[in-house]
Amino acid sequence: SSELGSESAGERWLQAEEDIVCNDKARWSQMPWDFLSFAERDSWTRLGWTPDQWDAAHPIPTTTAKTSTSTFGRRLEEDDFVEDEVEEGTEPGDWRLRDRDRRVQATPVVRTTTQTRTTTSTTAIPMTEYMCYQDLLEDQQDAVRTVGYTISTWRACKRPGCPWPPGIPTPNATCLDILDWTQRLLGMTWVDLTSSKRDALVMLGWDPVGTRWNVQDFPESYASLWNGLQQRQQEAAAFLGFNPQVWEKCESASPCIIRKERLEKHWSTIQWTSMKPPFQLRMRQLGYDEERWTNGEAPTIYKDYDELTPGQEVAVRLAGFVKDIWDDCPDTICEDRFEYVVRKYKGVAWDDMATAQKRAWMLLEFTPQLWAEGGMDNTPAKQKRWTELSLDQQIQAAFLGHSEGSWQGCDLGWKSPVMNETGPASQISTSPIRTVRGRMVIRRPFQEVSGNVYGAAVAKLPSSFMAIFERAVARALFCVNPPLSEDLSTYIANDGTPLCIKKDIFE
Repeated sequence: SSELGSESAGERWLQAEEDIVCNDKARWSQMPWDFLSFAERDSWTRLGWTPDQWDAAHPIPTTTAKTSTSTFGRRLEEDDFVEDEVEEGTEPGDWRLRDRDRRVQATPVVRTTTQTRTTTSTTAIPMTEYMCYQDLLEDQQDAVRTVGYTISTWRACKRPGCPWPPGIPTPNATCLDILDWTQRLLGMTWVDLTSSKRDALVMLGWDPVGTRWNVQDFPESYASLWNGLQQRQQEAAAFLGFNPQVWEKCESASPCIIRKERLEKHWSTIQWTSMKPPFQLRMRQLGYDEERWTNGEAPTIYKDYDELTPGQEVAVRLAGFVKDIWDDCPDTICEDRFEYVVRKYKGVAWDDMATAQKRAWMLLEFTPQLWAEGGMDNTPAKQKRWTELSLDQQIQAAFLGHSEGSWQGCDLGWKSPVMNETGPASQISTSPIRTVRGRMVIRRPFQEVSGNVYGAAVAKLPSSFMAIFERAVARALFCVNPPLSEDLSTYIANDGTPLCIKKDIFE
């Protein structure tokens, strides 16, 4: 099937509702307030809990010595992160350790006494315990995720039946949907971000006062693969909605040609003079200047991704590329690339194209008039095979988005007949689906056939010319007639009708 279709269920990574199990009792029951980590106490406080309320609602018969540690957001007991694997059915920010139920630990607390806690049926519970996720304040939503909930587990534990929060990817969302959702923060000012989000961003390399954020000067951590991040950076990225696939711009989860098309559309909206200085610097590192960018030319670095220097690789990734897009999607199947090129230029007027694109089409024998009359197929060069194009023409066709296959309409099987001393080789396929290339000469005056090209009946030509033409091509393909010659008997039957040796195949 075409890779342009929707991503498979295996590529979806939001958790299915029927798989959700609430484990609040195992996680929080008999857990006294003093044993919570600093981050947990802060989060539950934002959700309306006080120490007395918490201890009354989570009674234990005794308390014993406990020693533990904490880190960013929520520290988990063990450090065996799952590498290169995303569990199907996770939500934004739900990439975590292999055992979801590992306890978040506290800053060192040591108890040497024993005490008994009691509670009553009238213990006050904060209203947040009965609220849907979308009804919480943003700061409270951050607190929910800090203590380990997802949208689905919060609904299952607190308020089953809540509708899915608007504006957040649903359980059917694909990696690209999640990627778009994670970009929402870029439209916010630093001071408008919650403190939890700012803390996570600082862990990823943004400065605490937001100077880099204001000009979108992305830290080099954003050029790293997921496994290249430090453990705390992975936790921070997960808190912000990323998982390994999304962090790496869906390179392993979405068709390359789709991601390439998205990047090109995004870039087409950016003017050189309105670029943020850091992004403009990245473009200069790739060989762009104002003239090349404005004219729509390619970058001057013509290396495969694997040949880039470390500095160039950072610039490439921070500019929005990943390996397969930089290498022009080499594994894309021909039909998908052909459809991509068709979408790219369909309905585009000549004057709306970038200067570099117009130059490329002109080298492929286009003129503004030919383009206006028939679009990108209306040129003599399209009658040529890829190998019949000059080297310069091949380069320009590739710049426009074509490959050898897409230029030829994804017909890579055609070969010229092999000639020997006695004439054409005898090994010529007779398969009905063989590739055929030919030229038809209609030995009739144009005025005799032109009046009925589209079915407007005339006395001399009662049938549509197009229908006659299609039948003529079908005879050439399926009738197995002898090679055409000047001898009428080779293509005209005794009754004057067109000859067709294999009428059953033709019909």
